This record gives sequence, structure tokens and C-alpha cells, in this order.
Amino acid sequence: MSCDLAIIIVEHDCADLLRQCLRSLVEHTRTIRYRVLVISNGPRDPDVSALEAVLPTLQVVRAPHCASFAAATNLGLRLLPKGQDAPRYVLLLNPDTYLHDDALGALVRCMDAHAQVGVAGPQLRRPDGTPQPYSHGAAPTPGYLLRRLWSQLRGAYLHPWSGTAPLETEWVAATCMIVRHAALRAVGPLDERFGLYFEDVDWCLRLRAAGWRVLFVPTIAITHLGGASIGARATQHYDRALVRLYAKRYGGLPAAWLWWALRLRRALRR
Repeated sequence: MSCDLAIIIVEHDCADLLRQCLRSLVEHTRTIRYRVLVISNGPRDPDVSALEAVLPTLQVVRAPHCASFAAATNLGLRLLPKGQDAPRYVLLLNPDTYLHDDALGALVRCMDAHAQVGVAGPQLRRPDGTPQPYSHGAAPTPGYLLRRLWSQLRGAYLHPWSGTAPLETEWVAATCMIVRHAALRAVGPLDERFGLYFEDVDWCLRLRAAGWRVLFVPTIAITHLGGASIGARATQHYDRALVRLYAKRYGGLPAAWLWWALRLRRALRR
């Protein structure tokens, strides 16, 4: 039997956060049919019995060799039911999130109301309730990166992170991202060449190129602890992924220039 939403959570040694996430999901997701698939992607397996005590229908699968986030997510995508049993939507969800106010049901209803939207994301909030930056944004073109650098030097952001109505954008964060199954079939899975970061940006840009809209929905919000499942060396992961995105979209020379610019920026910060 098909469901409204298949939820894929990639877990990397954060079992306590995952249990909290699952508790919030069970408590605050009552208006839709859903199934949850956890991809265990760390050196240690989570306590499956403790997770099943929260959600008995949970499915836990071990990813081989501590795969990248994109590869672990794609494993989950491959395991989803096919044909008539396929879910209408797929949700990527970080384990360091907390759901409330029927957020996932609201996302499903939003997608139902906007047939041309291929992917959507809610507002991400810090634990103190304030909007978290970089929940959505524009494509990181050379001009955009220069504008962003200038805004950072002035202590400002290029985008508002809250709002009162859905906003069409170029990408939303995979922290909590709902994807229409038909759009997923059209563009394929995440690009596994991205180890961490920018796999969501690349996916959204591919969806837009295929004619699907990307929607940021600030009227739906979830809490995101941020960084709890990433670990150290986040800046290096970020820079490496951004360079890889440039190599894919603009070619080797712009990617090389960007790499040296990022190295210079890191050196100046030190």
C-alpha cells in the first residue's frame, strides 16, 4: 500500500538525537501516512530496539563503508517501493531536527496545492526559535559569491530567512527537503561526487532545469540544532564541495580560480 511520504534519515553516530527526532515525528505527524527509513552511516550501528520502541514500523539499513551523505541517501532512494506502492513524496530529514505543529503534513498539503513544485523546504529555526540562515538561496554563481562576500563584510545577509508566504527560490536545504516522486523520477538521484554540502543545491538546480519549481515555505518551520551530525572540518568539506559544483557547472578553470580564492580567504581569516 502506497503512503503519502517516505522519510529518509541518514544517521552518523547521533543515536540520541535520532531518537528525539523520531519522537517529535511520531508526536507531531498525524494527518498523513508515512514510513521512515534510517540509513546507518557511522562506524557504530544505532540501537535498533531503542529506535523501534519509538517507532515500531521503522526500517534501519546499514550503509557500506561510511558512505557520503549523497551515497547514503541514494541507497535509501533505491530501497523505496516502486510502481503503485511508490510514495507520493520523499522527504530528506536530518537526525538533528525536531518537528512540531504537523510540519510534515503541512508540507505534503503544500505540495498537493502546487503541482509544478518539484521540491520544497520549510523554515529552519535555531533552538532559541530564531530563523537559521542558509535554509534556501540563489545559485552560487560568481556574481552571487561576490555579492555574498560583500554582504558578509558588512555583517549582513543577502536573503531573509523568514516570511509570511511561500517564496520561489533556486535551492532549499536537504536538512528538511520534500521531493515530488515524479520529479525524482525525472532527474534521478543525488550526485554522489558531492561528499558533503551542495548535493542539495545541485539537485535543486537540476530540478529547475527540468522545469520544476523550488519553493521555500517559511510558514512551516522545524527546529534544527545545526552541525550536530557533521563534526569537525566543516569548512573544508564546504569549500571542497563548492569547488566541485563549479567544476561540474562551469568547468575546470573557474573551479581552479575559486579554489585559490577560498584558500586565500581561509588564510586571511587565520
